[in-house]
Amino acid sequence: MLETDYLCYHYPIAGQSHHPNFMLITDKILFNYQRCQRKSYLNLYGNPSEQSPLSDLMEKIHQDSYAYRQTILDRLAYQEPLYRPGDWSTGAQATLELMKQGVDCIANGVLLVDAHPFPQVSALSSVAEAIDFSGQEMPIWLLGDLDGVTLVSFPSLLVKKTGVSQLGDWYYQPIDIKFSKRPKRDYQMIGAFHAQLLAAIQGLLPDSGLILRDKGHYFVDVTKWLNLMQQTFFDCLLMLQNRTEPEVFISRHPCETCQWYDSCYAIASATRHLSLLPGVTATRYHALKQLNITTWEALAAANPVDLIPYFEATCQSHPVEQVTQAIVLQAQASLQNRAIALPTAEKQSNSFGLEQLPVAPIELYFDIEAQPELNLSFLHGVLKVDRTQTTPDNQPLETFHYFLAKNPEDEGLMWENFLQFVWEYPTAPIFHFCPYEAQEIKNLAKRYRTPASRWRPIIPRLIDVHALVTHNVVMPVESYSLKAIARSLGFQWRDPAASGAQCIVWYDLWLKTHAEITDNSSLENTSNQSSHESQNEYLASILTYNEDDCRATYIVKDWLVNFLS
Repeated sequence: MLETDYLCYHYPIAGQSHHPNFMLITDKILFNYQRCQRKSYLNLYGNPSEQSPLSDLMEKIHQDSYAYRQTILDRLAYQEPLYRPGDWSTGAQATLELMKQGVDCIANGVLLVDAHPFPQVSALSSVAEAIDFSGQEMPIWLLGDLDGVTLVSFPSLLVKKTGVSQLGDWYYQPIDIKFSKRPKRDYQMIGAFHAQLLAAIQGLLPDSGLILRDKGHYFVDVTKWLNLMQQTFFDCLLMLQNRTEPEVFISRHPCETCQWYDSCYAIASATRHLSLLPGVTATRYHALKQLNITTWEALAAANPVDLIPYFEATCQSHPVEQVTQAIVLQAQASLQNRAIALPTAEKQSNSFGLEQLPVAPIELYFDIEAQPELNLSFLHGVLKVDRTQTTPDNQPLETFHYFLAKNPEDEGLMWENFLQFVWEYPTAPIFHFCPYEAQEIKNLAKRYRTPASRWRPIIPRLIDVHALVTHNVVMPVESYSLKAIARSLGFQWRDPAASGAQCIVWYDLWLKTHAEITDNSSLENTSNQSSHESQNEYLASILTYNEDDCRATYIVKDWLVNFLS
């Protein structure tokens, strides 16, 4: 059996061959192009030595995706084409033979088409009768010269349907199995790509489908995506044929999981690319280029008022005047490597200030580690800062407490013990970073039907340090994540490679080894550090990271108090 998601990573045979006019475009290339044009280019022409290994989290996602795919396939009666890995031509021929036989379900098939105008194809649509396209009326691969271009796609399933095609009284519909809860746009675009190739093979353009985690089957109306998919395809083809290397643009969330991130970041950092400035999105960057603003210096010297007409469409919940002012100040702060207080008028409009930053006798700094795939919060860490007691160097006494669900079923008990601890300090402010912790308290209260008197009074005590920072100051950072801000202030995590994503992997590994542990106690805290979970390497790493997150939040809050003072 062949796992096509991984097969498409075999780029040495995708793209160009020894034949000077040959170009092979796979569904994986087109999928990557939608998400990042540069990634599709580098996968074909980049230096493989510049790629970083897949992160542990991405490896886990691939494994989970493969396992989910196998779970679905195990429920079906299907046949597979037989061929050697990488021999796509043989795989396509074997797939076609199964289609001609009228096999009900084909798994891991290969669709391969040498692109050319198709003489006659009909199109099925959920909203229209079958349409006959003939000759130049057929809107398939007629927007450019495709001589020497071969197209390959790997739908998870090809399902036999009743209807007249060149195969007989049946045709095939492509279905992709996706480890996703949503029918993302790029999935549906690839569904249209599968359908386009099937149109050439069977003479009928089918609709497509997805099998999604939790949501089951999702219908993809190919006619809605066909034109956009074709235009995207030709843009991708033109870029690859001309070897036009796309400009670097660093976008934090998608880029940080990419194997080319370090390579792209090195270029962006060396050139001080505008995308390294928080707030400069791809759309805003395009607007700035229209104004010939392409450097930090040019943006720092810009008049925010001049940016307003170009930024209005990019501002949703924030006044455009504040956005343009903040971006100019961001360039100035980064150039001067210093924090800059936002103007008083803006701070007042957001109702943030020192009154939201109390310095209390006892303060709690709170951070949650969660496993989203399990809908589970498995660790609540709290750093207690007691200013009524001091250390030998005259600093407030700090103690870290944690509440751990060693198994998913322990979450409720962990939640109760966390509440009990918080109520030991009923007036202490609870600082956290970003809205997640506040939202998760509400979620847990609902999930476990916690009486309102036990959790509602906690909500006003919660103080989001991230909101206080972003509404009061512009900092010389590349993002307003906790790590970026705290590191700019000199704080370092004990494990530089640790992250919330890595904690998901560690917890998953802990659950796999947990069956060997006979200790049935569900919760531990710092009074029993000799317990087996603190000795387990995975849990120890999670606890260390969570404690460092709490301490980093404390560092940022303390700095902000002094800065605003």
